[in-house]
Amino acid sequence: MLARYLRDFCDPAFDGSSYAFRARGESGRTPTHHHAFDAIYRLKSAHPKRDLYVAECDIRGFYDTVDLQVALDSLERTENHMHCLKPELTLHPRAKQIFRAYLECYTFPRNVLEEATPLLRREHANGEFPWPEDALRKHHANPRSAAIGVPQGGALSCIIANLVLDLADKRVRAVQEQFRDQIQYFRYCDDMILLARRESHCREAFQAYLNALDELKLPYHSRTTVSDYDKSFWAAKSKNPYCWTGRKGSGCVPWVQFVGYQVRYDGLVRIKKKSLEKQIMKLRNVTDHVKFGLGCKPGTHGLAAPPSVPAHKDQVMLSLLWRLVQLGVGKVRLKYREQGPQRLCWAGGYKALHGKPLVPQMLKSLDRQREQQLKRMDQAQIAYLLKNVDTINGTMPEDLRLPDNTEFLTIE
Repeated sequence: MLARYLRDFCDPAFDGSSYAFRARGESGRTPTHHHAFDAIYRLKSAHPKRDLYVAECDIRGFYDTVDLQVALDSLERTENHMHCLKPELTLHPRAKQIFRAYLECYTFPRNVLEEATPLLRREHANGEFPWPEDALRKHHANPRSAAIGVPQGGALSCIIANLVLDLADKRVRAVQEQFRDQIQYFRYCDDMILLARRESHCREAFQAYLNALDELKLPYHSRTTVSDYDKSFWAAKSKNPYCWTGRKGSGCVPWVQFVGYQVRYDGLVRIKKKSLEKQIMKLRNVTDHVKFGLGCKPGTHGLAAPPSVPAHKDQVMLSLLWRLVQLGVGKVRLKYREQGPQRLCWAGGYKALHGKPLVPQMLKSLDRQREQQLKRMDQAQIAYLLKNVDTINGTMPEDLRLPDNTEFLTIE
């Protein structure tokens, strides 16, 4: 309830360049990462032959490096901004109290480094939780004794991201207003991208963003200067301005990436490699869940002690097929099938691909992996219920008859 209250109260004060965890706007639309990608795509499609300069920055472990006082100051700054916009609105004191309590209940040095690390090392002798302690020394004399880090995955975590980084958004906005429409800036949580017609404009806006991060005591990945377009380009987290173009040469790059989407200078679209790998792993995990749940021993194609599975093989294969397809397009209700893919599925996560030219190998690889998982399941040696056994009339052979209390496999 507090997260919803703070989102609705603070959202009008946030800059329009932020696309994560926003409230529904006056147009009735809630900004999402799909809209950010569409804006980038339209920007390039409008002038496909025009070169643009791009800069990117990624914060190192954002939630684990937020200074608690900075978060409190950010809420106060946003409250003051809202008072200027709508003097009749006042942030409830109880909201401030709960927000402060939420921040004070957790710090990364105390809850993770001191309490969780010893538990981790009981299982892994050299295990540790990654934390950019050296980078934090730029802003904290002793990071381990400072109040740093906010809980991840909590209802208020997403609000904290917008509260803190709104300062950076407004610093970039000031540079945008100076050069008018020459600069485009998009941020989704702690990921950002800058696009400009001139390299000098891009550098100035990028430096304004980095200066804001220093003011917010947030460490970021070292900036890489792009010279040759190769594998190292995708490995770099933060990049100094480079040229997004179809030309060849030093500092020229044909692709840009933001929130999982990749778009080429000529409008061709694809999904980043890691996103495809995650989806392929999900297909395999679902298959393993069914396969080993029916008694197949991990690492083998057979059974240690084969039980009789109370379902036909065709039923199991069909059920698995439906589940794998569901991962791709979700559960589409026939009554509302015109709505397209549902939210919690791969297609719903990348619905901005619709109507755009795609790299065909991307979708074909997912189809091949689905067929491969079905083949794995088909080859598994599992003792299924025989198809020609008439269990209804009680004519099952004595050696295959199941106990009266057997729970049959439910096929959705």
